[in-house]
Amino acid sequence: MLGIFEEHQDLISPTSTPVCHSLLPYLRLNALRSVKVASDAKFASLGETLRTNPALGSLVHKIEVVDEGKGGQMHTPWLEDSFVAAFDALPNVDTVEVHRTDIGEMLTPKVMQTAAFRSAKTLIISSEDPIPHTALRWLHLSPSLETLLITSPMKYSPGHPSGVFSGNLSSIKKLAINAEPHSADFLDFFEYLQLEELELRSGTADLSRIVEFMGPSTRQTLRSLYFSTTGFLAHRLDGAFLSFASLEHLTLWSISHRFTSEFFASLSPLPLLSLTLLGPNERPFLVDIQRFLDSDERPPTLAELGVDMELPYPSRASTPTNDGERRRASGRSGEDEAKSLEGACLRCNVSLKGSIQQALQVMRER
Repeated sequence: MLGIFEEHQDLISPTSTPVCHSLLPYLRLNALRSVKVASDAKFASLGETLRTNPALGSLVHKIEVVDEGKGGQMHTPWLEDSFVAAFDALPNVDTVEVHRTDIGEMLTPKVMQTAAFRSAKTLIISSEDPIPHTALRWLHLSPSLETLLITSPMKYSPGHPSGVFSGNLSSIKKLAINAEPHSADFLDFFEYLQLEELELRSGTADLSRIVEFMGPSTRQTLRSLYFSTTGFLAHRLDGAFLSFASLEHLTLWSISHRFTSEFFASLSPLPLLSLTLLGPNERPFLVDIQRFLDSDERPPTLAELGVDMELPYPSRASTPTNDGERRRASGRSGEDEAKSLEGACLRCNVSLKGSIQQALQVMRER
């Protein structure tokens, strides 16, 4: 097997002897269910092996291809052809995972039309370098794809020509991505999707701008949105989610976005089951959330509220200074507002989660 299956070589090598010959089919089934190939060359060799024994390829349900090289190899036609041969010999694959320096070299039109990508429901891609938006341009050639996980940052490509994305991407229901979606062309990517789950981790992106670019289909079908950013610019969300008719789970981890009264009012018509917010370390944030809970704007479906922020403990402000009493008073006020929010959750039959609930537990144990 040319070292392709080092981890399970004793189970499938033609020269090895299994404990019991009657167990050999089961050993092969388990050994080949998930296969990791450690280089492009070994993956090319896999194609040759499967050509002579096609029954082995039907046993593989997950294929992971890892290459730490610096790319450029796929410009060699014979290597691309051998990759096509290997993927074409894997008709029952559910998950394809690719880790390489140049993702675009692997996800070519020829490769994306192979049996593996026609059957795969999940695609996971990662790279040592930022991934260019153009690497995703052929996803529509994988008709069964439901989940796309991109675990490396996307490359910022200002002024990139438009029209990179085309075709029907409606099969993709879950997208998890590390991105800086500044370029208009990448924002256009969202117009082709009909997502049910979106997880977006970004450094500086403005969520309200991303929401603007989401197509009408995603606005109707999205059930879960997780957004986190480390940006520090103040962005107002206001009525950003008004047209998201199916949104049940909303998580916003951001110290930059301002949760205004308009934002809370916009949540009223949504079928929200859970709401999780990471807010600024200031007391008005807690006050605004309690007002939302006690008002008619709280969705009747809301069952869980997560609040993550650092409360000002009196013990942290106990150093004798001229304004020591004022700082201790601020700490007591923060505790009072946290307890008041907890009471509002009890009245509304909403479960309180997150760091604030943990802080309240610490307060009770002091």
